Amino acid sequence: PAIASASLSDERLSVRVAAARALGSSGAAGRDALLRASQDRNPLVVRMAVRSLGELGDPTLVPEILSFAQPGVLSSLRREAIVALGQLGDTRAFDAIYKAATEEGDLQLRLAAVNALALLPGIESTKALQSMFPQFVGSQLEYEYIRIITQLGLTTARATFSAHLESARGDVSRVAAINLGKIGVSSAADYLIDLLPDYPQDKNLLMALASTTGVDFRTMPDPAGVYAAWWQEHGLSESSLWLERAARNYSLELDPGFNQQDKVEPKLAVAQLINILRKGPAHLRAVSVWRLSTFTGVDCEVVGIYSNATQVARTAEVFSAWLEQEDA
Repeated sequence: PAIASASLSDERLSVRVAAARALGSSGAAGRDALLRASQDRNPLVVRMAVRSLGELGDPTLVPEILSFAQPGVLSSLRREAIVALGQLGDTRAFDAIYKAATEEGDLQLRLAAVNALALLPGIESTKALQSMFPQFVGSQLEYEYIRIITQLGLTTARATFSAHLESARGDVSRVAAINLGKIGVSSAADYLIDLLPDYPQDKNLLMALASTTGVDFRTMPDPAGVYAAWWQEHGLSESSLWLERAARNYSLELDPGFNQQDKVEPKLAVAQLINILRKGPAHLRAVSVWRLSTFTGVDCEVVGIYSNATQVARTAEVFSAWLEQEDA
């Protein structure tokens, strides 16, 4: 830290930038030096200093960093300040981060702000993120926004997508239904079936239907037609029956009435659902996890068709730990 601090006075720009970067891992020893570097004559050094200030993990730095996160500040520097504020995770930064996330213009700034908002603790930040859903649907940041929402866990993702199912904007309700279906929530199925006539070949829609109904017709010559026929026969059935039938089709044990405590012991149902998650086909992952979360009240990461084996195993362990705790 002492050498890096001294190097901030070097005439060579590359040396000062490197010194500001190095001080990000110096802890309290680099604090004062980085504050000096944030006043450097060159904006590149300032950007690096602000980035490093965020890495120190010192919440007392929030006021200093906030001064670089305001409208009118050079966009690249403001973006660095927003990232730093997210790293510090202090709610005093909420207003500045929220403003950057909702401003039209610099896409990279908005993306940095959404990521930062997701790092802030408290219900205010979560609700703000959920309310932004319509702003990002149809934009270049739609995919990244949804990725961030799903990374916050199944509970937040479910609440976000459910809140926009009845939107007056057709594109918003469609994206909400598809993403709700992808995480296995059965209430999305009705909305998805209604979308089929207009989007019969939409891969995301078909994936959502497979994930929420537990039946996978995506490789059929006319998957939309097959889903429509299936819905006519099974659409009015209790959604738990869909999973029961799907489990039997793959020789996986799931007792009839698994979701009714007077018929099946909850711990047994959880154990059976964990087995389906671990050993069943990919399209049964999401609905199994949604049912597991509903049974146990435990939040977890979103798991779906494209989740890898590590994610599936990690999520299964979350619910296995719940079972062990119940048995203790």
